[in-house]
Amino acid sequence: MFTIRVLTAAAFATGALLTAATASASPATDALFGALDGLGLPISGPAVVTAGNLACDSSTSGLARDLIASRISSEFGLDPGQANQFVGISLAVYCPLR
Repeated sequence: MFTIRVLTAAAFATGALLTAATASASPATDALFGALDGLGLPISGPAVVTAGNLACDSSTSGLARDLIASRISSEFGLDPGQANQFVGISLAVYCPLR
């Protein structure tokens, strides 16, 4: 379990470094922020876009949704329910065919 958390943290950190500069407004980004705002989730910015993309990538790679949500919760100070909503929105926006 510790190893999975370390790997998850490393994946999020690496992804943040690699994609932070490329996170810009796009239809997907607008959809993500619109959905988060509609649910009253108080987060925005490039780190949120990166986390949304990483949630999709992590899920596609087989990482359990609850582990992804746990990392999102820690990273953005969301409660578990909000973090699960974030993951669901991210999956719908960034990997809708999953």
